[in-house]
Amino acid sequence: MRTLKEWADFYRGHRIWIFPYHDCHEAFKWLHWRNMNNSDYEDEYKTYNWYVAAGINVVAGKKGIIVARFRKDEDARYSANVISKVLTVLGLPKDYDWVIEDSFSFSILVDVCNMPVGRINRKYKDFELIYEEAFILPPGIDQYECNFRNGLPSVRPSQISWNLFSENLQEIEKIPIVFRGYSKEQKQYAAKMKFVAGCILVIVIALITGLIAISNSLSIGGWFGMFLVTLGVAVGLIYIMSH
Repeated sequence: MRTLKEWADFYRGHRIWIFPYHDCHEAFKWLHWRNMNNSDYEDEYKTYNWYVAAGINVVAGKKGIIVARFRKDEDARYSANVISKVLTVLGLPKDYDWVIEDSFSFSILVDVCNMPVGRINRKYKDFELIYEEAFILPPGIDQYECNFRNGLPSVRPSQISWNLFSENLQEIEKIPIVFRGYSKEQKQYAAKMKFVAGCILVIVIALITGLIAISNSLSIGGWFGMFLVTLGVAVGLIYIMSH
């Protein structure tokens, strides 16, 4: 699949409620979705323009879809072993289709029926549940690429009752998941973000230096000398931040 429209049609074919992702400033309003029925959603879905969207969000909490997200470890084999154990506890095959992987985490989508009314626990020791929230689906967005670990799913996420699911969550908590460090991709991303932050710091310092120079009527030579000093400090800070 090459376009978001093709991806969107794929998800709708599995009866999953989705909506376009545009930017990180969008606020997800669960009240908008909570009492929406199928007919209302179909009418809204027709208004979506996937050709200007940046990504695809799933409405976690509707149609039973819940996401369990786990942090990735620096050791890919260790993370794969954790995934295998979690899937086994959930009663799912080790090649379960709906496992989504990105640089920072892996997430498992399931269809939970007979959900309880009211709030549920979302934060656990080594993982979290995505519920009554938006969650980015493959192919991801420019800054956040993700994919299906075992290839494109051929069927809808597996269904499991809430009672069994909640019991399984308690069993998953017993799995000794030890986080020993960030993956290579995470480290590269963090280094990039530190560099960007450092560049912004240099610009800010340069602007402040210029304003000080102007307010004190410094000569060009004085201004340049002050700028070199502040630039040296900024470069030192960037070096410290990136190591």
